[in-house]
Amino acid sequence: MDFEKEWLLHFADQVSKSLLRKKVLGEGNFIWHIFSYNIVEADKYLTGDDARKAFDKLEKSGAKYF
Repeated sequence: MDFEKEWLLHFADQVSKSLLRKKVLGEGNFIWHIFSYNIVEADKYLTGDDARKAFDKLEKSGAKYF
C-alpha cells in the first residue's frame, strides 16, 4: 500500500470522500490538511512538545516522516 493511502486509512477513515477531495486531495492541498482544516479532531492525537517527546522515544528504522 502506498504511503498516502495508508495515511488516509489511518487518519481519515471517517471523513467523507467529497470533503477529502475538496480539502485534502484536491489540487494545491496536502494530506496533512486534514488537521490544518480541523477536519478530524486533533485532540485524539499528540501535538506540539508532547508529540515531539513521544516521537523521540520511538524506534524509527523504516519510518517515513516529513
